[in-house]
Amino acid sequence: MAKSPFHQKNKSSRGSTTGNKVRVSSKYKKGDLVSEDDLDKATGKTVSGQDYSTVKIDAKGPYVIKIDDKIEK
Repeated sequence: MAKSPFHQKNKSSRGSTTGNKVRVSSKYKKGDLVSEDDLDKATGKTVSGQDYSTVKIDAKGPYVIKIDDKIEK
């Protein structure tokens, strides 16, 4: 039986987010704070920069994580 998509971690969604990751511009380097304007553009809604981690980088580029989704190390 196939797993329900509601129980999968980091599930894909439309737009610039993939699960709990929000992709940001490549102008940001690891450890930077993303401007609220750029976060608004990336998420498609008005958000607070305080709710997101510093920039992290993976194979697909820079991203931030909503702090509620993961405790920052």
